[in-house]
Amino acid sequence: MIIITIFAIIIVLTIGILIFSKIVIGTLVRDIQAAINSTVVVTEEGTKYTEKITQITESMAQIFVDVAQSMEKIVNNSQQIALNSKQQATATQQVTNNVDTLNWGVRQITQGVEQTKIGITKLNEAVSKLKAII
Repeated sequence: MIIITIFAIIIVLTIGILIFSKIVIGTLVRDIQAAINSTVVVTEEGTKYTEKITQITESMAQIFVDVAQSMEKIVNNSQQIALNSKQQATATQQVTNNVDTLNWGVRQITQGVEQTKIGITKLNEAVSKLKAII
């Protein structure tokens, strides 16, 4: 009978250990599932965050490309403006030189007109003297 009692105690203890093990294993499984679910959620959030950062980075890269292109256009336009300014300065100098040449020509014509007037006056005097002699 003692053997049966010991055997019964062992069976009861084994059943108790099995039940306790089942409870512990169930708890561990639920903890592991919760950890896995938490990991999945964090991974999904990390993926979304990474996608947003990638989009922002791509947008920033495009902005830098656009700024660089704009700067290049500004440099090209500035160079064109500088070239146009040099050409205008050269053209203005040429116009000034031409005006100076015209002024010199006008002075020469004015002097010629004055000499012509003097010549006409002398010619008229000579005509008057010839008329008087005739």
